[in-house]
Amino acid sequence: MVFIINGYLRSGKDTFVTMVSKLWKEWRYRLGLDTTEVINISTIDYLKDIFKKEFNWDGNKTPQARRALSVIHNELALWNDIPFVLTSEKIKEEQSKGNIVFVHCREPENIFKYSCAFGAPTIFIKNDNAKRAVLSGSQKLTKSDTEVENYKYNIIIDNNSTFENLEKQAENFIIEQIGDI
Repeated sequence: MVFIINGYLRSGKDTFVTMVSKLWKEWRYRLGLDTTEVINISTIDYLKDIFKKEFNWDGNKTPQARRALSVIHNELALWNDIPFVLTSEKIKEEQSKGNIVFVHCREPENIFKYSCAFGAPTIFIKNDNAKRAVLSGSQKLTKSDTEVENYKYNIIIDNNSTFENLEKQAENFIIEQIGDI
């Protein structure tokens, strides 16, 4: 099972996936699915690894690092589609293990591509504070950061309330989207 997830910078994407993972661990034992895990993948994971190894990048997503990752990712996609090829291999590897995969993907054309390739529903994490912070222009961001709403997502998770409310949405997500797998 694969889901494509997106949202503005600091909207709560990783927090949501972490909540789903934590709650799923409790559910999977009740369902007898001891080995099924929730896996979090980004379409730029391969680039992060290269930056860390070859350029001694500390993993801190400064505006400069985010821009470099985005530009190189987009150029590689235009050149030979290597981001899709490498990410798809990782998704298929995790699917073969029976895992639930969340793929962080930014660009609308790539969201569509992954969604079609894997029959994956798309998720948008809505957070008005994160949206305001990004669109205020106070940070140098990429086009991918500012145009996250340029897609018609299947599922909207509203992260404009409390931590407890987001956790309840994670629980409902498991019931409605994952169920008994």
